[in-house]
Amino acid sequence: MKKLFASIAVVLLSLGFIDTVSAQVNFGVLGGASFSSAAKPEDWKVTNLVQYHAGITCCINLPLGFAVQPEVLYHVKGSNVPMGESSKLDYTAGYVEVPVSLQWGPDLLVMRPYFELVPFVGYAVNNRYRQDDLSAKNDWAGLQRWEYGLGLGAGVEVWHFQISARYNWNFGSMFDAKQEITDVDAFVNKMKGGISDKTNFGGVTLTLAVLF
Repeated sequence: MKKLFASIAVVLLSLGFIDTVSAQVNFGVLGGASFSSAAKPEDWKVTNLVQYHAGITCCINLPLGFAVQPEVLYHVKGSNVPMGESSKLDYTAGYVEVPVSLQWGPDLLVMRPYFELVPFVGYAVNNRYRQDDLSAKNDWAGLQRWEYGLGLGAGVEVWHFQISARYNWNFGSMFDAKQEITDVDAFVNKMKGGISDKTNFGGVTLTLAVLF
């Protein structure tokens, strides 16, 4: 994993030395839907929660069909965790997230289709648990707030608009192994019954961006 992120860093640094005169820069806003869940053991039926993401972006068009597009997002992710035959625990977390989309695609004059590789890092700023009539907010005991991962997707740019679809793998664990939870009724202990310790939120994002 360290080699992967080191390789991505080398690519970013290399792109930085390309003649900036030939680069075209466009700023913009973006937002869309997120279909996320936490990876699960096979014997649990953890399901997606539909949430959202929104933020700002900057698209730097480079020669030979390449482009770099960093983003700063507020990204809400979540998952339904079964707590028995008739009860589920909903967990959502809002992250300040920084993805950097490395794109390639031919300029066809009227449109630019592209593929993208997207490393990202994020930090959770709020959360909420909800189960039946019980709920809790911004309780971080036993949870890991940092996240990092990699997205793979495709999109199309037409005039000032971009539409893209991306699948995101979230590495690391949702849970913080350094914190010990002593309350047996804590929501995080309930989640551990349905979510693997070594997983985090992953899923699909559908995004519309407007460039200026």
